[in-house]
Amino acid sequence: TMMFMGPTGVGKTETVRALAETIFGNKRAFTRVNCQEYSAHYNISKLLGSPPGYVGGEIRPLLSQENIDRHHRKALENQSGMVSESDSKLNRLFPPESEKHLSILLFDEIEKAHPKLWNLLLGMLEDGTVVLGNNEEVDFRQAIIILTTNVGSEAMGAHLAQNNIGFSAGTTDEKMDRDVEEAALREAKKVFPFEFLNRFDDIITYQTLKEQHLYSILDILINQVHHRSLLCAEPFLLEITQDAKRNLVQL
Repeated sequence: TMMFMGPTGVGKTETVRALAETIFGNKRAFTRVNCQEYSAHYNISKLLGSPPGYVGGEIRPLLSQENIDRHHRKALENQSGMVSESDSKLNRLFPPESEKHLSILLFDEIEKAHPKLWNLLLGMLEDGTVVLGNNEEVDFRQAIIILTTNVGSEAMGAHLAQNNIGFSAGTTDEKMDRDVEEAALREAKKVFPFEFLNRFDDIITYQTLKEQHLYSILDILINQVHHRSLLCAEPFLLEITQDAKRNLVQL
């Protein structure tokens, strides 16, 4: 159980995609809950389902056991990802004949959700189980649960502006990152209850991307374009100059 903190665009959700691609061989192989859609309490029924006899009772909820387990089953069928590698630790922990399945759940921008969803997560993170509207119990004890939040991003930005990043000779990057992380955590403690923050194995603060990080990301994206070009019916050569890279990074 982890919480990823940091401003928009620093790679919080991309980390979850990379994790899903490593484990299941597909970067979309995780259950994503967009918390903006659950700002009203009545929308929580989409996650848990409606009781029998009520409108929508026949629709399977998003957090049903078969829905969160399907990515593991599909990876085994397609023989993709670490879970299907016979010599991997994940395959030994979750052998194909086992009824236990590994899953990844992402609650994106949790601060925008209704407090009723926070209470649901309290039970999920504490006990590892949730009871659906039809009284079925869902087991999350084999799940990797990740929450992302932009809480603290304003404090991080204000702290960076105050320290005049890039122009202060007396402040190292390490101290700057540490101060920014402390500022973000202070803001999180103002928004989330202590009992909620205390449920996580780790709270990770994503720092703002520096220029060298942007160039590294750009190189990865260019390599992906090169790879796709080789799969075309008529492969083509793409040359990226340093000036072009510089312009792309500045954008």
